[in-house]
Amino acid sequence: MAAVMDYNVYVSTTASADLVVLSVTLASATTYLIMTIGGAFTTYSATEAGVGVAKIQADLTGGGFVTKFEQRYQNTDLDNNCGCTVLPLGIGLDFAVGDDVRAVETATSTTSTRWNASFWGTKV
Repeated sequence: MAAVMDYNVYVSTTASADLVVLSVTLASATTYLIMTIGGAFTTYSATEAGVGVAKIQADLTGGGFVTKFEQRYQNTDLDNNCGCTVLPLGIGLDFAVGDDVRAVETATSTTSTRWNASFWGTKV
């Protein structure tokens, strides 16, 4: 087994729904052990505001993406580091060749926002 880490950072300046932060079409059977996702404004903000919603989705049948996890992010007063959600997946989630896994975001405003996502695991 080989270790794998899929990672991407995406900066949005639009409030469009489901913009892709990270997308992976698996070329070999893969077990993901940890997934992370997060979002924060790119500049300091003294105003409390909603940053947006991030989701992890999977398409296992070719029938379309299904949301498996959803997290809302909030900028607190005097902060621009809203955080990152770490999902430990125990013994892991198994995916087959051709499965699609992605992280998407929907920002709540056109304020420049940095989104990140990573999938960690092993390939067979």
